Amino acid sequence: STRAALDYLNRLYGMFGDWQLALAAYNWGEGSVQRAQQRNEKQGLGLKYTDLSMPAETRNYVPKLQAIKNIIEHPDVTASSSPRIDE
Repeated sequence: STRAALDYLNRLYGMFGDWQLALAAYNWGEGSVQRAQQRNEKQGLGLKYTDLSMPAETRNYVPKLQAIKNIIEHPDVTASSSPRIDE
């Protein structure tokens, strides 16, 4: 359900303290992100989303969601409108 997905995303954010890493973990798995961070830490590399080596699917997933968020948040800038959802 949507509520469960949002709860899980919040948990991932609490775990990683960063929305990009939380979204990457949602797509790729929290263990995969943790292992990528551990590899980088051993090599003296950064631990942020942009520093990690990850599959292209995950690398592209995060910006796609950010783009959707921006379109919804700023329809005037993107010249789009959301369809009305009747409750």
